[in-house]
Amino acid sequence: MILKDKNIVVTGAARGLGLSMAQYLAELGANLVLTDIETREVSKVADDLSAQYGKEVHAFSHDVADVDSWTQIVEAVGCFWIHLDGLVNNAGIMPHVPFPETTLDLFRKTQQINVESVFIGVQAFLPLLKVAGEGGQAASVVNISSMFGQVAGPMHSAYCTSKGAVRLLTKSLAVELPKLGYNIRCNSVHPGVMDTGVSLSALQTLVDMKLFDSIEQASEHYSNVIPMGRPGCGTEIAAGVAFLLSSESSLMTGSELTLDGGYTAI
Repeated sequence: MILKDKNIVVTGAARGLGLSMAQYLAELGANLVLTDIETREVSKVADDLSAQYGKEVHAFSHDVADVDSWTQIVEAVGCFWIHLDGLVNNAGIMPHVPFPETTLDLFRKTQQINVESVFIGVQAFLPLLKVAGEGGQAASVVNISSMFGQVAGPMHSAYCTSKGAVRLLTKSLAVELPKLGYNIRCNSVHPGVMDTGVSLSALQTLVDMKLFDSIEQASEHYSNVIPMGRPGCGTEIAAGVAFLLSSESSLMTGSELTLDGGYTAI
């Protein structure tokens, strides 16, 4: 997969899957803008990757639920790039709360961060994505959904709703944008249980609720219901994202790339 000198924005890049994506894309030669609400952490990631790979890596503080914050990011990117080849909407939250205890405020916050951010982000970057597409090769938008955007998960009513919405928003954009003259592909990625990030947080919640004695026990339980018998790792998801950003996936749009070890096949 060739991403050398491709200009790519990744949100939520300070830790977890976003960090894995940033590392993988930098190794493949991409120029990166990394954003996160954790300013210090994402700045360190950018500095480390720039030093390691000698690539152009920028970091910005970014609240993906805030329209003005997106405007500032787009303006900053436009100062040093005249086009954007790829946008990875990765930032999100995963509340682990039983439905009777899920407040309307928490439900709405989850939709704002997980769904509205995708809507705002793609719309904000359309001009720069369009310029990239005019060069012949389609620009690529990759929206990170979840296996829980395809099937239900306990204690994840707000999260499942949001990730299901990301799935169909992606398909809608894939159908509509080319008809409006935008040479832009849009695909979603659906990770399963992971060994990092929000998955570990979910396992800790199960332990806190006394459903398991330890994270190791909870992890073993979920590994037993995954056909491949193990959680995924960040690099495996990053490789899928890189594929969708590259020309090797040039015929893919409106597709779902499910990376869950077979969980949703049952």
